[in-house]
Amino acid sequence: MAVNVDRMKNPRAAKQQQQGALRFYIQQELAKAKIIKRLKTNLKGTAVDGNPYIHKVTGKLEKSIAPNKDGQKIWGKRIVSKLKVDPYLGLGNGVEQVSVRVDMEEYGDVLDEGGMPYVIQQTDIYRWVLAKANRYPSSQWFWRGGDISGAQMTTSAAWNISYHITNKIKKIGVRETNWLNVLKGKNGLNGALQRAFNRYLRDYDDYAYATVVNKLDKMLMKL
Repeated sequence: MAVNVDRMKNPRAAKQQQQGALRFYIQQELAKAKIIKRLKTNLKGTAVDGNPYIHKVTGKLEKSIAPNKDGQKIWGKRIVSKLKVDPYLGLGNGVEQVSVRVDMEEYGDVLDEGGMPYVIQQTDIYRWVLAKANRYPSSQWFWRGGDISGAQMTTSAAWNISYHITNKIKKIGVRETNWLNVLKGKNGLNGALQRAFNRYLRDYDDYAYATVVNKLDKMLMKL
């Protein structure tokens, strides 16, 4: 039996144990799905418009992702598992709230959905241009009517390029890359939550048995 009968002394204890079991299953499913590894891998890919994107140039967005690695114990308070319970037996018979939280820089959502950033500074774009040129020396940039490679990039060229990129973003926003798509669907967070809840339901008969046994024991002790 997966249920600790000795801890099921009252409806509150039953609820706490069931919610703890659900949280444990969620941790296991998240670890098996390698959510964080897949999310970081998706920092580079193909955008909605069919053109490639790279969101890991400076490393700032990648380093801001929390938790920063996969594992069963690293999720901690990022998981919420609250069950609706039967007031008499304390059996979890429905979901009140079940969720998982992944944190990162706010602009990660803007890059995913596209549109206008809340704030856009040329100095940030300038640093991005230099970082990308340094990391990808074969990359090509349009500058003063011609092309310049990343290996040929200078600070003055980067500043000029960043000026035009900043103005373009302010006018039309950033394109939609959909890079957070790995968190969605059956292989993402919702899928992990569903699989965890299904595992919890398979223990339901044990919870019912343990709770009823404790209830009967209390009633018999009063005779």
